[in-house]
Amino acid sequence: MRRTLAAPFACLIAAALVGCGPVAAVGTSPAAVAAAATAAADNIVVPSTAQSASTQPVAGTLPGIFAETAPSSAEPTPSTDLAPGAAAAVLMDASSGQVLWAKNANARRPAASVTKLMTMAIVLDAVSSGRVRWTDLVSASEQAVRTGGAQIWLELGETMSLKDLFYAVAVQSANDAAVALSEYVGGTLPHFLALMNDKARALGMRDTVYTDPNGLDDTTQYSSAYDIALLSRYLVTARPEVLKYTSTWEYRLRGNKLWLVNRNKLLNRLAGVDGLKTGFTTQAGYCLSATARRGNTRLIAVVLGDPSGPARFNDASAMLQWGFSNYTTVPVADASRAVAQVPVDGGRVASVPVLPEQSFGVTVPRGREKSVTTKVDLPSMLTAPLAARQKVGEITASVDGRPIAQVPLLAGHAVRRVGGIRLWMRLWSRMWPWMRG
Repeated sequence: MRRTLAAPFACLIAAALVGCGPVAAVGTSPAAVAAAATAAADNIVVPSTAQSASTQPVAGTLPGIFAETAPSSAEPTPSTDLAPGAAAAVLMDASSGQVLWAKNANARRPAASVTKLMTMAIVLDAVSSGRVRWTDLVSASEQAVRTGGAQIWLELGETMSLKDLFYAVAVQSANDAAVALSEYVGGTLPHFLALMNDKARALGMRDTVYTDPNGLDDTTQYSSAYDIALLSRYLVTARPEVLKYTSTWEYRLRGNKLWLVNRNKLLNRLAGVDGLKTGFTTQAGYCLSATARRGNTRLIAVVLGDPSGPARFNDASAMLQWGFSNYTTVPVADASRAVAQVPVDGGRVASVPVLPEQSFGVTVPRGREKSVTTKVDLPSMLTAPLAARQKVGEITASVDGRPIAQVPLLAGHAVRRVGGIRLWMRLWSRMWPWMRG
């Protein structure tokens, strides 16, 4: 009798303690994966190649998401140069990272105060991690006070909240405020610059080097329209709170004594615009990274080296309007909604919800929305223990069968392994029907 029971008993123990199950690929429509996906579907990071008005290919990738190329068939093509005044320009879809139109996208150029997008990104990263708080008081150093160009006229030793200084950078493009923030968040200005360049490399900004947090004329500092679009996309997807600041038209400091007015005139001229940053120096010309959202679609337009302020706004406006007229975003997955419930072997719960790491969508030419399909790759069963947000699979979006974007699928919560008396009770419940038979 003991020998007779040994084999099935061992099998039951193995079944309770060891996970199994092949990977199952399930093809669905975007609506089936995210029936209630909303306009928040713009938190994906996707490398892409692009059609460009120049002969130089668009280079650079962002980590975490896969895409070989943007859809190439039946792409809309503008009949004229969308940004005739700009030396370089890029129109990017924020949701997928696809470049919809470009001119001299990788040309290395000075970017003037558009550089401050990276300064803001580093500060927002620090706030998000808890290293600094918006209420922190920052004291103005001598280096901050003597920084020229646009400023809020900080006085030596003057203290101002991190939040107020951030508004000064986002609205007024204040160079002294940018230096004060850099020294406070980085500890020293050189260390902050190291953070800026490390971030640029992490984002795949291959044509960018930072030597100051402001973008004042410096022959050793440069960026490209494509790199600035990558950085802008990081901000609007991973740090969307930046739009609260960049969309502010006016802000007052020092007890309403100093009135700041946003330099981005598109905020009041084009529907949906809520950021991001202007810039001008003699060497760089007039520059702008603008973003706008209409419905599910968010676009980013970058222009560098325009001959005048009105020209940069006209060029960016033409790019954005052409993009919205010709493209639309199909939501694929919502990070707040489970894609599936997957059984868990050996866990204290029978199954775990699985969610996308990020909300995302795919932008396609209007009329081709039905060309977008998705595939969910998940094991038929998971094995405890599982950590919260542990990667357990992937969801892939394709256009006309071509994979465009891929996002990890994560466990919705931690699952502890069952043990002790619970394990034996579970084993006994499995054995009992067999023993009775």
